Amino acid sequence: MTLPGRNDPCHCGSGKKYKNCHLAPDREAAGGRAEAERARQARLEALGHPADAEMRDLYQGLTGRALPAGPIPDQARASIVDTWRQRRLNEQGLAKLDRERKKWEKHFGGQPDAFDAVAMELGRDPFFDRFVLTNANRRKVRLKLGIPPRDDPAKLRAYAAEAVALTLDEADRTGFKDALLSRVPDLVDAGRMKEAYVVAVCAERATDPAAPISIFLVDVITRSM
Repeated sequence: MTLPGRNDPCHCGSGKKYKNCHLAPDREAAGGRAEAERARQARLEALGHPADAEMRDLYQGLTGRALPAGPIPDQARASIVDTWRQRRLNEQGLAKLDRERKKWEKHFGGQPDAFDAVAMELGRDPFFDRFVLTNANRRKVRLKLGIPPRDDPAKLRAYAAEAVALTLDEADRTGFKDALLSRVPDLVDAGRMKEAYVVAVCAERATDPAAPISIFLVDVITRSM
């Protein structure tokens, strides 16, 4: 979100100048986010890094290509280490979540609407705004499926499921799964186990074309179109 100037009307619609309304709370919130990100980076760095042989295996698994012989280029090394660390952090978060998984399975059992309500609330997180279809895939969906039926949730979900099948390959699905799982550690650390469970289940479904489409992927399609 682009924030207004100090003397501009506040973004909340109160009619007050920004400096007399939400300036201080917004600065406090931004400071909190910055502190949380610093703590996250420190946790990632504390995980260390993989051996070169593991880096090569991970790179090939991610890209389908082998790294050239010789020293691993610095840019590739940094990217591989970041991915490796994030996956280790995800595993730690999932391990903590597993202690309560049965509780939340029972809680949501037979309540798909309750599950979707939590996912929809999480989907408002700006983190998810970065995920959209490419222009080429957007055109492919428009040509085959037309525009999304936004006024009918059931039809929109069916439309999104068809659009995902049309545009996302296995690598796309795996990337989206990893992105969802990257939210789990923060939710677990904040004690938001219900939300962490919903994200973890949606991440598991992301790589299974036969699984029900998640609200997160419905949002990606809706936002893209």
